[in-house]
Amino acid sequence: MAKMETVNQQFNVGVIDKEKLHRQDLLRVQIGAEVQTNLLGAVTGEMFMRPGFEYLAPVKDNDRGRIWAYYRSDEERAILEFTDETMRVWVEDELLTRTAVSATVTNGDFSSGTGWVTSASPSVLIGGGMLQIAAVGKGRTGYCRREVTGSNPGVEHALRIVVTRGPVTFKVGGGAGSSNYFGPTVLGTGVHSVAFTPVGSGNFWVEFSTDQVLDRAFVDSIQIEAAGVVEIPTPWTVDDLSRLRLDPSLDVIFAACPGHQQRRIERRGQTSWSVTKYQAFDGPFASGKPFEGTVTDFMGTNGLQTSTAWMQVSDVGGLIRTFSERKEFSQRLAAGGVYTDPIRVTGVNATDYNDREFSVSITGTWSGTLKTFRSFDGPDFGYRPFRREAPGSTIDITANASFTNDDDDDNAIVWYRVGFEPGDYTSGVALVGMEYAGDQAINVFEIETVNPTTQLTADVAIRRLEDGDYETSEWEVSDWPFVSGWPTAVSLHEGRLFWSGRDKLWGSISDAFDSFDDSFEGEAGPINRAIATSGSNEAQWMLSLEELVIGTGTSVVSARASSQGEILTPDSLTIKVLKGSIGCAPIGAVQIGNEGLFVDATRRGIFLVRWTGAGYAVNDISKLTKSIFSAGIVELAVQRSPDPRVWAALEDGNLACVLYDPDNEVLGFFLVETTGAVESVTVQQSTVQDRVYASIRREVDGETVRYFEKMALDSEVKPSTLCKTMDSFAVLTPTGTLISGLDHLEGETVVAWAAGGPIVNGDGSRREFVVTGGNVSLPAGYENTQTVLGLPYRGRYKSGRLGSGVEGYSPTMKRKRLVDTGLLMTDFVRSGVKFGSDFDALDDMPSLDESGAAAQAIVLNDVRDEQPFPVDDGFDLDSRVCVEVNSPFTAKFLAMRLGIETV
Repeated sequence: MAKMETVNQQFNVGVIDKEKLHRQDLLRVQIGAEVQTNLLGAVTGEMFMRPGFEYLAPVKDNDRGRIWAYYRSDEERAILEFTDETMRVWVEDELLTRTAVSATVTNGDFSSGTGWVTSASPSVLIGGGMLQIAAVGKGRTGYCRREVTGSNPGVEHALRIVVTRGPVTFKVGGGAGSSNYFGPTVLGTGVHSVAFTPVGSGNFWVEFSTDQVLDRAFVDSIQIEAAGVVEIPTPWTVDDLSRLRLDPSLDVIFAACPGHQQRRIERRGQTSWSVTKYQAFDGPFASGKPFEGTVTDFMGTNGLQTSTAWMQVSDVGGLIRTFSERKEFSQRLAAGGVYTDPIRVTGVNATDYNDREFSVSITGTWSGTLKTFRSFDGPDFGYRPFRREAPGSTIDITANASFTNDDDDDNAIVWYRVGFEPGDYTSGVALVGMEYAGDQAINVFEIETVNPTTQLTADVAIRRLEDGDYETSEWEVSDWPFVSGWPTAVSLHEGRLFWSGRDKLWGSISDAFDSFDDSFEGEAGPINRAIATSGSNEAQWMLSLEELVIGTGTSVVSARASSQGEILTPDSLTIKVLKGSIGCAPIGAVQIGNEGLFVDATRRGIFLVRWTGAGYAVNDISKLTKSIFSAGIVELAVQRSPDPRVWAALEDGNLACVLYDPDNEVLGFFLVETTGAVESVTVQQSTVQDRVYASIRREVDGETVRYFEKMALDSEVKPSTLCKTMDSFAVLTPTGTLISGLDHLEGETVVAWAAGGPIVNGDGSRREFVVTGGNVSLPAGYENTQTVLGLPYRGRYKSGRLGSGVEGYSPTMKRKRLVDTGLLMTDFVRSGVKFGSDFDALDDMPSLDESGAAAQAIVLNDVRDEQPFPVDDGFDLDSRVCVEVNSPFTAKFLAMRLGIETV
């Protein structure tokens, strides 16, 4: 027989699949474990009892949901909780909640206009449960305001505002027209919860306004928000939530989800939130159209009709762009320095025909001096006054009239417009019409409703023209949703907002996140490209790395410039399949530094997107550890501090923790189990340590409940005054020895820590308590002492094959036994650490030290070299060492020395 010793100084490799532990030629396998559950490894090598989860509150309606962390700074952060068609907001671990106030917005449902002060009719209409607001003319603002009487100065108030067609400007102030309490801010189509604090008497004024003449804003209601938790409606059902993709830009979070128009989640301070439609009114448009038919614009009904019934209700939100053969419009001017849209004049002025002739008409009640202006430089600048009619030389227009005009600048491109120069407007509204046969008119319509029988669609979202009914066979539809459906992924990259969906990639105009105007030329113009690789290319996720990386159902591709270091432009963009590419699961990817991690289509592997010098490539980093993920992965979240960890929620309710630090060549896999099932996980960035949050389904007192819980800090599992190694725990102080406040664990067995140690029985074993009526009674000696109580969990470590890593020795197929074990430890409770060669036959740590004196029961902030203690183990072909720690005990393992005897 021979005896050998081996030392393990690294516990950060974690689990290696049992059937791969024979690969003793691999260093990772030599120091890996078969089991490492609830004992997390650190980049620096140690292994410690994982922090417990603290109970915060129930999830809404005990419903399955998803949580997502928003972060702008330590003072501007929140957790968003999504359940069935509802969003709630957590700020500093408290649900955003409204207090009761006395104020009421009379006629806030717009059933009557009584009490509302408005700009001149017909710019504002109130009635039938709707506010319709527009400007009476260009240069003017339509408004609707009222005073609200209150009696709670200094108390935060909140308004619930429902906008059915935005945008509309909103503000709150202490006087008519003022905004010293809130705003002005632009509210989009959606639901808004805005908070402010009035002072003085407690009264305040609310005001809606717009400077849009044609595109009326519709407001459904404005009411004082009811007391209680703030809940904002969303379009996403429970089944949609796993496919919801979110990407923030300052105070706006852009959202994509299959089958739904994109949304914007907007933050206006910690207590003001909105969910609105993301609306890009200028594209992206697809080439071609669904059928060779006509589109008719009915200005009188604000509608649109197609000659063939082809639209579906699911097409609501899509755009139709029409092209007419002539440009004809009437526009209202009501201020100095405002002008009509321009017409573009081309062609030749000949004897028997005149390509350059256009007409101008002025009607309305107004006072001032209008002029016709022309520019050779472009549609937006270079304008100079021009005669009002041909022939003639008169420029000023001071009364209603009609004129015919032209020029002799054959083949030149000239732009014309009519308007008031600054200082030339006095009063009223001038209705200016222009008509020219040689310019094309372009209208854009948003589909708001669909009548399947008549195909009449109500309401024009944006249109450049105003007059008349017309029919055209020249039209096209937007990519969304008519051709490619709604986008399924979103990412901000190089100053553009990118969306991706069914084999397509769209990038906004640079620094204009809601514009896809294909007439915008140059490098900053919009991007509209097919992904066009083999197979199904619906985007599952996007990551903004050095390149824009897109995960699809069949491959991983990157959108890159044709030259390295060049930014993406419409001309430079190229799409390449990455080396090692594999199909992706419909699960959001995460980013660590300039690398990405994602789940493959089987949901049973973690893959890395990493720069190789020749470009990004894909690599399976979980090849040796598939067993942890066998149930299937449902969600990923990334923690960057104190160690880079990726948390993977699994289908069976467990969590997998992936420790990944490429700079220190560390990769480890650890299993986290709790009494229940983790259904969603997210990580909130923080200064001391990034915080891990989870939505957890538990069985409590025979009922299924779902709780929102937060993992304790790594530093909070030390055996100090409070040690948080329990789940769904609460920190409470008893009255005498009676602790109340455990209603969320009614009927469950809990364990406790108080006064710098675990509460134990006389033999040193943990003491257990059953929660009855939300209470437990502590033993004497813990009166009025702050206590941590929660559900217990178990930490387990089972080594790989013994003898691994010993020079000149291979443990495979050789009989051996574990003789003794020595541990280098810190921050532990001696009575809570058990060891042995099998989990079914574990021994306590020795209670005496090397001198024969009683060993220190609790070690805090000190490193202890525990003398080797014997292990009663027989010879076996596959001997192991096992370690176990149970709540509320704790331990941190730094190194392990093993004495092994071989035959």
